[in-house]
Amino acid sequence: MPQVSIMSIIGAPTKTILILAANPKSTTSLRLDQEVRDISETVRRSQHRDRFTQSSQQKDLS
Repeated sequence: MPQVSIMSIIGAPTKTILILAANPKSTTSLRLDQEVRDISETVRRSQHRDRFTQSSQQKDLS
């Protein structure tokens, strides 16, 4: 089911934040989970948080 916010119902545009992250296996771990959590928390604390949805995808590359 798609996410619907109050702001999108009353006409304010909703933006999707797309986070794509990759961590090559031959390198040191990049803490991608923590970075995605930090972005999510920052959006949650923002004044216009209802104007954003978030989608993320992470992969380990071999």
